Amino acid sequence: EEIGDAMFYCCPALTTIKFPAHLASIGEQAFEGCTSLTSVVLPDETGLIYKNAFKGCTALESVDLPASVALIGEEAFKGCSNLRTIKCRVASPVNILPNVFQDVDCRNVALIVPNQSVNAYKANSAWGRFAVFPLNYDISFKVNGSVVYTVPKEFHTPAADVKAEAKLVEQQMTIPAGKVFKHWNPEITTVIKDQVYEAVIEPAATVTKCTIQFAVNGVPKTSFLL
Repeated sequence: EEIGDAMFYCCPALTTIKFPAHLASIGEQAFEGCTSLTSVVLPDETGLIYKNAFKGCTALESVDLPASVALIGEEAFKGCSNLRTIKCRVASPVNILPNVFQDVDCRNVALIVPNQSVNAYKANSAWGRFAVFPLNYDISFKVNGSVVYTVPKEFHTPAADVKAEAKLVEQQMTIPAGKVFKHWNPEITTVIKDQVYEAVIEPAATVTKCTIQFAVNGVPKTSFLL
């Protein structure tokens, strides 16, 4: 339930952490100076992050804070100069001191918050220094000009997850006679906004077999039937 003070202080080889589900608190300096740590995803029950907890984690790029977080101590993320994304699921901005993210270029960090909380975070003196974005976006799939399926996805959901949803739509498509499904337009990529993907359906083409032959110095060597 608790990671004690300075438990992993200055462990430069530490690259990943899988926290226990019932973790309640992270002590002072618990991960300070873990300069190879790249991401932190805290479990749903974590409420307390004490001061200097992740201070000087210079490789840290992303932090995921659950809705249960109630305290983030002084300089908890000071010097995390490579930080680029913070997902904060807390509905009302947690009161923090400006030095929590000291020496972090907040303008270049995407702060992802619940959709209904965007304005509150933008208006907050400490959190408003970040580039604030909503957490969830609508991904829709359009077939023959009509939206047939819409699913919410979190910011930065990878393309593979979106393609899994697209596959479900493909399996239920009604394709007119003589036509085939080709691809989704535009290409499915990481979720960063509301997006509509449209099925490209074209006339079925007749495939003609052909042979490609490779030669060395004019002497045929290998042939491939396509």
